[in-house]
Amino acid sequence: MKYSLTLSWTWWPANLQRVDILLNLAKQHQEESKLLSACATVLLAATLEQAISSKLECAALSVAEEGGVSEPYKDLQGKSLRDRVRELPGCLTNGDMGFAGGSPRARELNKLISYRNWLLHLEEGPVMVSEADPRVTVELDDCEPKIDISGILPKDPWDLVTLNAASKFKDAVKVYVSEVIEPEQIRPGELVKRIY
Repeated sequence: MKYSLTLSWTWWPANLQRVDILLNLAKQHQEESKLLSACATVLLAATLEQAISSKLECAALSVAEEGGVSEPYKDLQGKSLRDRVRELPGCLTNGDMGFAGGSPRARELNKLISYRNWLLHLEEGPVMVSEADPRVTVELDDCEPKIDISGILPKDPWDLVTLNAASKFKDAVKVYVSEVIEPEQIRPGELVKRIY
């Protein structure tokens, strides 16, 4: 009889520890707290993405080795992070379990993904203004025009993530990992519900 063993290495557990380091630094350095919290948020989203990808690859390989169909796992790999978070519990349980989308932790995961998208896909296009724009004032000073433009600069997204928000994101990722990624058999919890 022939045996095989599938091993998987991933950095997501170490990244969760790195998030703790960033959040501890944010607590110690208040002047840089929001920047460090934003960095922790991006790392958390990457960690969640790595954990899901690793789980999907292992599940697809396991099913294929048993002669099953691995297409649902491969199809899910190509979807957005938000869709993978929502659909993974159902995919892993053949539809017996689902993502508890209305739970507080689910809302935190949704916010995490939104912040990650906002931080990593920042659009910084040009803004056209003219003297007719109410945000523009023109004064003449010794025949030289002085132009003042107000309200044009958007808020810096790297300055919008609070330490409290990043801590909630971390807690939500840890719950997702403990309920969906780590267990051999997924059971109902804060982020997983039974589908009837």
